[in-house]
Amino acid sequence: MKKYIVILVSLLFFGSTQPQHDPKSKKTYMVYSHGFGEDGEHNSQRDFTCLGGNSSMPVYPDAPGQLNKAVFYTKPAVHTLANHLHEEAQKTNCKSIRLVGRSCGAGIAINCLAKLAHYNENKEYFEGTAIRSKNDADMILQKINDGAFVLTAPFLHVRKANTIATSSEWLSAITLAGVTATIGSSLPKDTVDSSAVRCGLFAAGTAAAYYAIGDYLKKAYAQGIVAYVLPYITGGHFDPSHEDPLQSVEQLRGKLTCPKLLHFHKEDRVLENPDEDTIKLYDALKDDKTHIIITDDGWHNSRSKQFASELQKFDKKYFNKDNVNMADTQPSVEELRKKIYAT
Repeated sequence: MKKYIVILVSLLFFGSTQPQHDPKSKKTYMVYSHGFGEDGEHNSQRDFTCLGGNSSMPVYPDAPGQLNKAVFYTKPAVHTLANHLHEEAQKTNCKSIRLVGRSCGAGIAINCLAKLAHYNENKEYFEGTAIRSKNDADMILQKINDGAFVLTAPFLHVRKANTIATSSEWLSAITLAGVTATIGSSLPKDTVDSSAVRCGLFAAGTAAAYYAIGDYLKKAYAQGIVAYVLPYITGGHFDPSHEDPLQSVEQLRGKLTCPKLLHFHKEDRVLENPDEDTIKLYDALKDDKTHIIITDDGWHNSRSKQFASELQKFDKKYFNKDNVNMADTQPSVEELRKKIYAT
């Protein structure tokens, strides 16, 4: 009997001397997925410190904006982010992850989470990374769903870069003008004997053709630039066959249950301004914790005080449990469409 009492007392004493799990020791980590042109030294990570003191960021293969090594939102960048998220999620004191994506980093984040959310179909895709099982993928998603997802000026497709979009628009206009001119020159001179009338018909014909098929032609030229020109410029680092964020975001529908804040510039200057693609992104991520803001006090490479203010409110509402009203940033899809196309 004495033997059992001694063992029991010893076990109680041993148990009382072991470190107990302290919920307060759990921490929130903020991961900043940087944009094209940023790196470990020059970045906007500090703009999001309100989301968590334990902040970090991966550095992508094409940092800081090396066009000859540009991978944008394709596999090398997705692997880099996946490895970084895995490292953070595996920390014993990691309670949650608040993932922030800026510009191209936002596109990388969308592609990465979409692949993780459907790990079983993407096992081969993650070969060579730290993501070796569905449990690894699920742990990352769970940490983010316990945290937050913030996107600012997201780069949704390379064709949405103004350089490519503008070039495609000019090429489509020139093509249609050439076709119209060719048709006009084939008309018998005695049919239209006035040069002024000919010019008027040329202008009207070009405008009508552009209205009818201009968008299709613009997209065709943009796809051509993406498929053939960009791989050449980037030395083959950019893979045009890789899913773009606009394709991937639909795979996230219903997968992200954390608070989400989406930010766009009304006049971005670097990317195309908010349009149907913006609506598609919002619709795919929309739930009762999704917020969107379109600011008019800055552009792609400048800070927006309006966004900074909304970010503070977002933090207070979901993580400080303050009674903050953000209903104006939760429009219906149709309300957002009207706002974007309002004259």
